[in-house]
Amino acid sequence: MKKAITVGRSDFVKQLMRRSGFKYVEACQAYETMISTLSDAITRGDYVCLGEIGALVPSIVPPKQVRMGFVMKKGGKTEKLTREFFLDSRLKYKFRLFKGFVKNHQLHWPVQ
Repeated sequence: MKKAITVGRSDFVKQLMRRSGFKYVEACQAYETMISTLSDAITRGDYVCLGEIGALVPSIVPPKQVRMGFVMKKGGKTEKLTREFFLDSRLKYKFRLFKGFVKNHQLHWPVQ
């Protein structure tokens, strides 16, 4: 199985410098602006469109009650004990690729 490659901040900064002709400081500022825009949109629960690639789609998970029938003890031992927790409603995001992107690009995903 081929391990997935992580694309991080340095990769974005390098591409901004190479493709846009930005100097390092300008590329860092552009990256920080992009990340803060995404961060603001996600904290508001917005639908985030990422160009022609895809979108981050929010969905609200309703509140629910969770029951656990055990408690962990020292040494990795478990003991039977009924505990109940209440999880509030939560916001989850899923990334959805646009059909047009999938049609026009050959995807090289790691085989699992």
